[in-house]
Amino acid sequence: MPDFQKGALTIHELEPLNLDSAMLIECFPTIGLVSTIAASYLVSQLKLKLVGTITAPWLPPVAVVYDGKPLQPVRIYGGDKVCGIDGTCDQVYVLMSEFPTPDLGVYPLADALLEWAHARGCREIVSLEGLPAETPSPESGLERVPIAKGRAKVWGVASTDRTRAMLEREKVETMGAGVITGISGVLLWLAAQREVDTVCLLAEAFKEFPDARAAAELVRVIDSMLKMIEVDLGPLMKQAEELETQIKSAVEAAMEAQKTRSQPQSAGVSPGMYY
Repeated sequence: MPDFQKGALTIHELEPLNLDSAMLIECFPTIGLVSTIAASYLVSQLKLKLVGTITAPWLPPVAVVYDGKPLQPVRIYGGDKVCGIDGTCDQVYVLMSEFPTPDLGVYPLADALLEWAHARGCREIVSLEGLPAETPSPESGLERVPIAKGRAKVWGVASTDRTRAMLEREKVETMGAGVITGISGVLLWLAAQREVDTVCLLAEAFKEFPDARAAAELVRVIDSMLKMIEVDLGPLMKQAEELETQIKSAVEAAMEAQKTRSQPQSAGVSPGMYY
């Protein structure tokens, strides 16, 4: 199957792709890097392989190096189709990048992605995003550190009646009002116009540091949506706990430093007075 081209953008397929019964997960960097963390984890845990790349003149002029190999900044990973005895099948593709798309490229990329996914028979597109949550600080105390707060809240926005029913079935609360920017936002309203099944999942995340716990909650919802494919959340939750322990230590150190700075300094003799 030839590469898919629209305008200056090209989706290069490293092998002929059939997205029938597939969920395509779109992950560009967002608040708390939740989408990037989730995408990397899914690729690793599900042992997805590189099956495609996207090139366009307005994409960041960089190479991402993994295992000594240079890769394009926007990549597509995919796995084998898994079917149950009842004939229900699941397949996962992850479109990911470590870099945000420039504004002038957001519409062309979202437009081409929808058209390509439809042409390849994609079942649904799921975008992963972050919502800003309050950040821990020395003034707010350790109770604001996420490990003390439990699971991050996940919201959803859907483009069609079918995907709204899917959110309801998964007990994901619909966002009543708000703004979703970038690829995910444009994908949603384009998908609503074209009646393409698309969902955006948004996890409340801290924006000043990578929020692995919020990423884990996004993966938890994805795992529930995929009936035939199981994602082990254990390693990601362990990573989240380790990260949050580091954050706690940093907050404690900041609080101690602030306490020291606020104490009156005792009068003394400067060492520089004597020679």
